[in-house]
Amino acid sequence: MGDKIIYCSSKAHEKRDAILYCQKCGIYMCNKCEIFHLNLFSEHSLYKIDKNNKDIFTGICKEENHNEPLEFFCKTHNKLCCSSCLCKIRHKGKGQHKDCNVCIIEEIKEDKKKRLKQNIKKLQNFSQIIEESMKKINIEIQKINEKKENMKKEIQKLFTKFRNNLNEKEDEMLIEIDKQFDLYLKEDIIKENKNLSNEIKISIEKGITMDNDWNDNNKISLLINDCINIERIIEKICIINDSIKKCDLNNLKIIYDDENNKIIKEIPFTKLEYIESSGKQFIDTKIKGNSNYNFIIDFSLSKIIHHDTKFFGIDSDPKVCAGTISSKFRFFHTVHYYGEKFNYMDTNRHKCTIGKNVIFDNNIIFSNLSFNHPYNMYLFNSNKNGFNKNEYGSSIKLYGAKITLNNNLIRDFIPVLDFSGIPCLLEKIEKKFYYNLGEGAFTYGKIKWL
Repeated sequence: MGDKIIYCSSKAHEKRDAILYCQKCGIYMCNKCEIFHLNLFSEHSLYKIDKNNKDIFTGICKEENHNEPLEFFCKTHNKLCCSSCLCKIRHKGKGQHKDCNVCIIEEIKEDKKKRLKQNIKKLQNFSQIIEESMKKINIEIQKINEKKENMKKEIQKLFTKFRNNLNEKEDEMLIEIDKQFDLYLKEDIIKENKNLSNEIKISIEKGITMDNDWNDNNKISLLINDCINIERIIEKICIINDSIKKCDLNNLKIIYDDENNKIIKEIPFTKLEYIESSGKQFIDTKIKGNSNYNFIIDFSLSKIIHHDTKFFGIDSDPKVCAGTISSKFRFFHTVHYYGEKFNYMDTNRHKCTIGKNVIFDNNIIFSNLSFNHPYNMYLFNSNKNGFNKNEYGSSIKLYGAKITLNNNLIRDFIPVLDFSGIPCLLEKIEKKFYYNLGEGAFTYGKIKWL
């Protein structure tokens, strides 16, 4: 209802504020109409209009074009619904819950009644700590704001020396600070929940009195609606508690690097033992195939195979890739085509280096190679003229990969779960995630701690 004032339904009192609603009659009443209505219809259930509650429960479905009593309960969505909500054919806003787990409200009555008592206890426990918790969040937000403002001042001092040339960079960095701190914790949590303490108290009082009304069938839908509201308040409190745990400046890793003039934020990730391909996944290293680089791959086969697969490199002239065939390790090169130095492969962990020399588990297979390719080197498969058809991808576990140039480490890949839980490779020098460009998704193995 928002902040809109609700007036009495009687034309004689249409300018008076409504204080009650009768579900049976579907009308709003002022204090004068209340006495008259009670004398005529004492058995009707009247609902008091709470000025603090912006959503008035009428017992009637509020979905567009429904306007039917809320006689059913959707267990899937924890929501009261009407017969139109359960319509078997989804049409003109009807049938939203046709495929849900639904029952009549009488069947859910005992479950909600039982949960009410449990939730009242939860609210009573929360009510003792919520005010202190909100104060704690407010204090932490003040600390964050102080740190944010201090960082802004330092940046502004720096840019006064060369503002004419770097105005655009300054604005970009100030915006980035706000963005990173806002991602850490939004100040709106205080504004959005400023009335939460009062809501908890009202819900506790209402919940205690509700226990005596469960036998009144006219009030079942009202009681269930109140139970749902209590459950939602508990959800709010859980979100706030999660924010309290998160709101710790010791865990906030946003740093201003004045030497390089940039904001540094640590990337959240979970380190893995390995990520594993099925033969359909691959990753682009973004490095061209060139013998001046050393490409070092730490891997194991997921299973013994008896067909041609590629787990690294470029499969177009000049050919430079590593793979397996008939359970043997082979290195493919335009000069040394189908070169083979090992007559075995197993599921143990191995390390392969490809550059001017090809080294497998510290054994030099080829030396003094030279290649320069226009395409990027792939992991888990080979790059076929700039694209990949997943024809010869390998099923391998990758424990890590490195790329060096003139003995300098320029890429250091480790297997991780990103902040969304997606298995991929994190390049530690760039601080950048490298994702699967093929089909499906990598599986993975977690680190086993002794």
